Amino acid sequence: MNVDQLHIDRASQELSKGNIVVVPTESFYALAVDATCSQALNHLSQRKNRPEGKPFPLLIVPEMITSYVTKLHDHARKLMEIYWPGPLTLVLPTTFTHPAVKGERGAAFRYGTHPVTNRLLQTFGKPITCTSANLSGMEPHDTIEKLAQSFDLMGIEVLDVGKLPGGKVSTIVDCCEKDKWMVVREGAIETKLIERSLS
Repeated sequence: MNVDQLHIDRASQELSKGNIVVVPTESFYALAVDATCSQALNHLSQRKNRPEGKPFPLLIVPEMITSYVTKLHDHARKLMEIYWPGPLTLVLPTTFTHPAVKGERGAAFRYGTHPVTNRLLQTFGKPITCTSANLSGMEPHDTIEKLAQSFDLMGIEVLDVGKLPGGKVSTIVDCCEKDKWMVVREGAIETKLIERSLS
C-alpha cells in the first residue's frame, strides 16, 4: 500500500503529541512512540503490558547517533558501516535515562531498511521505539488485519504498507565497552559473521 508524505506528516504529528504510531519494519509491524517523551514511554509500556526491566529498542537514522550516544567505540562504528541499514541492533552508552529505553548497560539502537519508517524518522527528527506490535509475550504481526484482532488500534495512526515478509529478529550486539563486545541475541546476522567482521 502506498504511504505518501501526508500520512508521514500525520504520523509525525501524533508522535509529537505523545501518541502511539504503528510502523513497518523489515519483518513485522512495530509500535512507535517518541523515545524522548517519558509520558509516551509510560503509556506504551502500559498498553503492551511490558514488564519492568525490559527496555524498548529504538529506531534511528545515523545522524542522530551523536545526540543520543555518549561514546561510539571503533567496533561499533565498524559494525554500523557494514550492517546498517539492516537487522543489527547495537547496545550503546546513551544519554537516555528513562528505564523504558535504557537498560543496565545502555540503549539498543537500530537503523532499519524500511523506507517508510526511515522517512518518518527524518520527518520527526528524533528516535522512536521499535517494539513488536502486540501484547508482551505474544507473536509479532505481519499484517495490520492480524494486529487488529489482538490489539486495540482505536485512535492509533497506522502506516499500513500491506503484508510484511516476517523473518528473523535482529541480532543484538553490546558495544558499550572500548575493547570488548558481546552478541546478546543472535538473529538475522549470524554470530560468526559478526566475529569475522571484527577480526
